[in-house]
Amino acid sequence: MSDLLSHDERCPILYISMHGLFLFHKPSGPSSAQFLNQIKRAFSLSRSTRIGHGGTLDPFASGLLVVGVSRAYTKLLNHHLLRVTKEYKVEIVLGASSDTDDRTGVIQNIPNINNNNPSIQRLTSIVEWREKIELAIEKLQQRETQIPPQYSAIKVQGQPAYARKRAGETLTLSSKKVSLIAYTLESVQEKNGLIYLTAILLVSSGFYIRSFARDLGELLGLGGYVQTLERTKIGLFSLKNALYLDDLDKDVELRFWASGVVQNVGFRAFARDSAQELHIVGFSRNIDENRVEVVGQGKLIQLQEFLTRLSQGPTHAHLEQIESYFGRIIQTYTEFVILE
Repeated sequence: MSDLLSHDERCPILYISMHGLFLFHKPSGPSSAQFLNQIKRAFSLSRSTRIGHGGTLDPFASGLLVVGVSRAYTKLLNHHLLRVTKEYKVEIVLGASSDTDDRTGVIQNIPNINNNNPSIQRLTSIVEWREKIELAIEKLQQRETQIPPQYSAIKVQGQPAYARKRAGETLTLSSKKVSLIAYTLESVQEKNGLIYLTAILLVSSGFYIRSFARDLGELLGLGGYVQTLERTKIGLFSLKNALYLDDLDKDVELRFWASGVVQNVGFRAFARDSAQELHIVGFSRNIDENRVEVVGQGKLIQLQEFLTRLSQGPTHAHLEQIESYFGRIIQTYTEFVILE
């Protein structure tokens, strides 16, 4: 963002320190840490500014990454993300295995699934394949534990498992208590002697999709690994609201909720007046009892100041709990209004 450090003539404020929770769409390729470095450069963050993310995505994976900027918001990551459910869209290859349980590893093909594997010669149609896969997934859903992949970030005597594995060590990893909460099997196709399936998986925190693919392949006697992986939800956060880095030079959206003494103190009007001064569109409204919601859309520099003002509130307000995040605009507003 080239203009973050400059004065914006539409608004009588100067650039303030970047802060907040941001929903980002991490592409396939960079690691989560490398993607954070890209965000740092886009935000022109100083070395002293804290930045962190909740829930690592492997380099080959894409999807939702929740990012906290500034010490106050990196501390909030655990509050928002600890023990929440996550949703993934995954493509799994059956009929081959990988030492990393994904497409980046050393792939070992199993003999052609139609001609050379006696245990599955009787399966002559894709319908039969789908039924067999469904049964195997149901068995996995009944399991209460899972063994992490050998190449994972889980610590073994203080070092990541992947580092020890790359050093040639033989590892025996302990199982973790996790659960496959729900699933939708979207498609099953046969290509060149392999089975490709796509599925939506809703899982508990700590669940490894790569381990799921490996275990599914083992149950079917075929081998299995993850071809593509996209995280679509973390708790109440959704990928559809996530920002691409290219979005930062465009208008973005701030969603803000506060509870406490926030009604009958002029909070909605305070939000409207601040928004109009900052050239922000959107709305403010009361929701539930003693709770207010504000949505603002505009340039990030204005929304940063807007968040600061909302977090303080009007004179007679007393904010007990605040939630907010920056994300992509889904529905566009043309003015700022107070909703009943």
